[in-house]
Amino acid sequence: MAMEQPAADFDGAWKYALEHYMPACLHLFFPQVYAGIDWDKTFIFCDKELEQINPEINTGKLRVDKLIRVSRHDGQPVIVFVHMEIQAQYDADFAKRMYRYHTRLFDRQDAPVVSLAVLADDDLHWHPDSFAYDLWGCGMLLCFPTVKLEELDAQMLEASANPIATMTLIHRDAQATRNDPDERMRRKVARFRTCLRQGYAAEDLRHLYRLLDQLMRLPPSIDEPARATMHQIEQEERGMTTFVTSFERLARAEAERDMVLRQLRRKLGVLSEPLEAEVAALSSALLVPLSEALLDFTTQADLEVWLRGQQDDASDE
Repeated sequence: MAMEQPAADFDGAWKYALEHYMPACLHLFFPQVYAGIDWDKTFIFCDKELEQINPEINTGKLRVDKLIRVSRHDGQPVIVFVHMEIQAQYDADFAKRMYRYHTRLFDRQDAPVVSLAVLADDDLHWHPDSFAYDLWGCGMLLCFPTVKLEELDAQMLEASANPIATMTLIHRDAQATRNDPDERMRRKVARFRTCLRQGYAAEDLRHLYRLLDQLMRLPPSIDEPARATMHQIEQEERGMTTFVTSFERLARAEAERDMVLRQLRRKLGVLSEPLEAEVAALSSALLVPLSEALLDFTTQADLEVWLRGQQDDASDE
């Protein structure tokens, strides 16, 4: 029976990302806007102002709006309101809505408004960037900068130390695996390892792990094994202090073995005695590779093949 995959929380994840990484978001997606802002001065989120122009502005699905008040870097004594909208699905009225919010904000604040759009959908043919009308010599045109997440260069994102670049890659992984739980699990584990190797500070890692969890939700049957694997990867990547005692090392190795055996039983059912004994005899160095490999196992025969492969590698050495 096919696993029912929980829907990704696109709006919740992007709301959280913007609240914690707004400068990083502007730096990656809209560098001209970022360069024009004086970041030495405090920027202010203006959620109440957004609610005043539309009380339901952030209650819909697959759409996130944020408004910040910033100061210009060129020293001009004016306050600028930057309105950013994350749109995760096609909307025929999107450009019209951007115009409405823009004009309502200008009317209320009597200050320059910069409207920005992040298109987080996967329709490569949809690029709204303006709204206009013209009748009897009277017309209006609003142009707004946009960025399409699906079109950003993957190599650039992978090489970037910007947390929003990683967030974008997680978002794209979530879209690509919306109907494939097993592939989502593999990508989630791989993305977790990449985050650890990226050199992020502990606080950034906590934020990114939360975003990874919101966007790449897994069915319960494979969520626990994935979390256990990520925990083991974290131990492997971070390493343990060299001052642990021999007893602590043995205890840790035993706990890792028990965790891998629990994962195997959950995935493959009760193991035969010879197989269980063979897994229990594995060195600590092989437990993490096994915890990753077992995500692809479907039968105990797959485990046997993997174990034979380790023996062959050892004999070659």
